[in-house]
Amino acid sequence: EQLASEAGVKYSKVEDCNNGEVQKKLAVGYIHSDIIEISPQSLGADFEPKCKTFGSEHLHEDAEVRLALAGSGYFEIRTYSDRWVRVHLQEGDLLHLPPGIYHRLQLDDKKYATIGTSENRRKNLAYFLSSSCRR
Repeated sequence: EQLASEAGVKYSKVEDCNNGEVQKKLAVGYIHSDIIEISPQSLGADFEPKCKTFGSEHLHEDAEVRLALAGSGYFEIRTYSDRWVRVHLQEGDLLHLPPGIYHRLQLDDKKYATIGTSENRRKNLAYFLSSSCRR
């Protein structure tokens, strides 16, 4: 409820989130869907660079959905009043992000998460802020 009023982000819990039919229903109306496993084992040498990318503050021009399918991590969202809110995503957590909301993902100490994404991006675009521009 706090996320909805402060950032326009909707949170819900999805039972049976690893069911392909459930995932298809959640992706209806979105142009692109993907699943990414973030771990040292799955990404190998790309693990640290990918974590740095996901952990950098950025926004997308279009609405998007993030569904935690396995593992856990911290999804951080900047509110309309320029305050960061941290959500500890765990299996079944679903976030609907409106266009233009700054966010980032940090893995927790387990260093493993599988995240399903659905987006309306016409182009694969994200706007990143360099560390010198962050607030």
